[in-house]
Amino acid sequence: MDSRAATNHSITDSRPVTSPDLRDCQCPICKTRSLRSSYEKCFDPTQIYEDGIVCESCGQGFDVVWGVPFLGVFEEADVLSLIEIAANADNYKRASLLCEESPTGAAGLEYARWHDLLEGYHLSPDRQAFLAGQGVSAEVLSWFPNRYGEHVLFRSITAGLDLSNEHVLDVGAGSGFDSYKFVRAGSHVTCLEFSPILAHAGLRNVPQARWIGGSSKVLPFSAGAFDLVVANAALHHIRDIPRTISEMLRVLKPGGYLLTLCDSYRRNDSDEDVEINVFKDNTAVLSGVNENIPRFDDFVLSLLKHRDRLDIRIFTSEVHGVQRNWLARKLRLPRIGKQHGLHPKEWALEEALDILPTTSGGLALLVRLEHAISDEQLRPADGAIRPGGFARSLDSQASAVAELASHIPSGFVDMPLLDERHRKFCLLNGWKPTVPGQGHRTAYHRARVFHTNRGRDALHVTVLAPHLQRCDSPTLELLINGRLVATRLLCRGLWTDIVVPIDSVERDRVIAVELRLTTSLAEDEAKLFHVRHIGFGDRRPEHRRSEADLEHYGVEALAEIGLLSSNPVRMVLSDDYAHAISTLNRLRTMGFDAEVIAPRDQQRFFLSEPRVKVVGAYDKFSKDGSAGFDSKEGIVLIVARDRPSAEALLSLCVDERGLAHCFAVLPGGHVVVCGKAPRARSVGGAAIGKIGAAVTSFTQVLAHMLKRAAASR
Repeated sequence: MDSRAATNHSITDSRPVTSPDLRDCQCPICKTRSLRSSYEKCFDPTQIYEDGIVCESCGQGFDVVWGVPFLGVFEEADVLSLIEIAANADNYKRASLLCEESPTGAAGLEYARWHDLLEGYHLSPDRQAFLAGQGVSAEVLSWFPNRYGEHVLFRSITAGLDLSNEHVLDVGAGSGFDSYKFVRAGSHVTCLEFSPILAHAGLRNVPQARWIGGSSKVLPFSAGAFDLVVANAALHHIRDIPRTISEMLRVLKPGGYLLTLCDSYRRNDSDEDVEINVFKDNTAVLSGVNENIPRFDDFVLSLLKHRDRLDIRIFTSEVHGVQRNWLARKLRLPRIGKQHGLHPKEWALEEALDILPTTSGGLALLVRLEHAISDEQLRPADGAIRPGGFARSLDSQASAVAELASHIPSGFVDMPLLDERHRKFCLLNGWKPTVPGQGHRTAYHRARVFHTNRGRDALHVTVLAPHLQRCDSPTLELLINGRLVATRLLCRGLWTDIVVPIDSVERDRVIAVELRLTTSLAEDEAKLFHVRHIGFGDRRPEHRRSEADLEHYGVEALAEIGLLSSNPVRMVLSDDYAHAISTLNRLRTMGFDAEVIAPRDQQRFFLSEPRVKVVGAYDKFSKDGSAGFDSKEGIVLIVARDRPSAEALLSLCVDERGLAHCFAVLPGGHVVVCGKAPRARSVGGAAIGKIGAAVTSFTQVLAHMLKRAAASR
């Protein structure tokens, strides 16, 4: 075995031992076709070979990762795409392990079944019956319409193209699902993929294709190498679309076609706010999937530059905000008179260039290269990370992110928690956009920051998991450079101060700090949490939680800080029986009994409840003839539909002014303070009263003066 190979024991393969196919490949540095393998005896596709491919002209070496030659490097500007790969490393690993349990190429049979399913659905007169007969699950039905839309576009746009024996390049091939269509059609397929772990999966899934790793903006292929270059739902993930399209045109043969499918686009005059508003609640983006909505011009600039050498056809799968009036488009008037098209459409080129820049929607292109194009070829920038080194870290999400930490651009390091810059970077690291006037930031499932440790010996975090209608026991995990350093059980509705010693963290190094919230609940809402502070500091005792730490809380939080210290708990119940039982169940789960004042016509229903004692009853919130709670008992819970109802029920206490605490439990279990108005509100009311009196006095004086002036005339 070559000394430069490094084994990853999670990767296994049963394919015959063959060297990578480098025909038509060129060095991305010197642009010559002088690439050769550097190992002499054997090639093991389960290994990572550093400098496994060498350019004989310039001496540059390139890594071979799990059977796939990576002809390029990862640049510093690729950080968002690398975060996407790192964030999904755990999912890819699980998928890889499942894949390895089946023979190489077995996934291709499954891909064939799905392509047949899509075509059968398209041709079926009763589509619901067809899907039912195929045993399609509810989970598949949730994303089936998207796949079907892609299928319709592909079959329609490529109708009439003979793909047999054609040389096809699939840019951004992923794990090979769409590449397999060309294999079935008899094409000679080359797949280019940026992610090492997806490229490895693709090589196993579709071994009939040649797999190459690299960057789409510096394609490692010689000019005129392919009859068809395709990007299916890939361009909107790519950093430099105009440069990528130029490269796709360069490697086309004259008479060949460039095909792009299923890319979203936005109007040219829009800004980043459009993307942020679309993706701020998108759990895939918050989990690291780098979705983008490029401007329309990003797709056509390179095409228009060579318009005299191209036959350009533009399609939309849907389009929003079509303004037919040219003057309204030029003046960028509001959406008055605008139309939406939710069906596939081919546009005349001039009409598309006139109308689509002011719209948004889904875009597809079919471009025929009439004459060869020889744009200046770019060299990749200096490599931030070698693909082989990064691939070794992909054993887990944590180790992959830790590998990235030292390569994060300085603008993304030591960002304040409420910083409004680099919002897309924050989204990909789990942070939702900041809210004006809000002193915390919300995260989904896991949140990540990159900070420099300046010699402090502790990590400080202040976090809150908001109250939910359902009950759970969320846990927060804290990781430093992928290493678990602390675990805390959170009580929903309570700000929790966490201080973790970090003796082993190196000084003046960029550190990846990650927070992960785990819960037994599947709802996305349950995975949200708020962070008020995160950073390095001095070691100190953790803050003891008190009433001041309550926010978005329920009865569990009251019990956690000792406000429900007496047992049984005293309660006043409204006539919302289901809400009352739900609240009692929460209390009984925590080990509390209850003494209740109930509506008189529901009294019997509570007499049969375990661990509940009915001590009084009332009619229509009337205190007369009802038992009450003595204020010296300290705390009362009032279970009511809303706060006004709770205020009315408060009168059932003997002397509510003497209560130490009174809380209203509202539907869903959310708790608010009941009774006394906040002091700030009282001061504000007094101030408003004084202003109102002053205005009234001034008005009276002004009226008197006007009356005297009129009389003098």
